[in-house]
Amino acid sequence: MTTEIAAHRTDAHCRSCGSTKLSIFLSLGDLPLSDGLLEARQLVDNEPRYPLDVAFCATCSLVQILETVPPEELFKEILLRQQSERMKFRKQVEDAGGVPVPPTAGYLPPAVDQVGGRGMWIARQLADIVSTHTSAGKTLVRMSFPVPVTRSPAQPSVPVES
Repeated sequence: MTTEIAAHRTDAHCRSCGSTKLSIFLSLGDLPLSDGLLEARQLVDNEPRYPLDVAFCATCSLVQILETVPPEELFKEILLRQQSERMKFRKQVEDAGGVPVPPTAGYLPPAVDQVGGRGMWIARQLADIVSTHTSAGKTLVRMSFPVPVTRSPAQPSVPVES
């Protein structure tokens, strides 16, 4: 069963071709952000919710989520730090969840129907070193990636270390 886009969503258009010929075929209602780990004190607050409607474009056949959560809302609790050193790129991610990460998290791919758990798996697939630390209501994940240096704009070619 499909539904045409409601009249209050006159701005809904296809992300690919711009057409307004969209039909919602799956509506999960208004949902909180995924992986938005809340502290106990936050459970009494009204958590922000966003519509999760999936639509089909009759013009170009693209299947798409209609609403996009603003980045400033999606990433407001995350602090990203970049740090580079010779032949390495490091990324550090912190969140206010404060939930300890199991030591085995991310070593096996998550089941297809599993909710969550993909972030650590992807991190372990791409990074050389992944470390986690939880304290004082914060969880910290550090990742180190190999970066082969082939050329710097200010210098001539530099040999790649293997």
